[in-house]
Amino acid sequence: MIVLFHLECQYLYISNSVLAERLFIFTP
Repeated sequence: MIVLFHLECQYLYISNSVLAERLFIFTP
């Protein structure tokens, strides 16, 4: 249960960082 929660948090963190990078790239 804790492992699944940790993996889910890690996945959310990675997707958020990727999204932030895209926004940073596309922002003039």
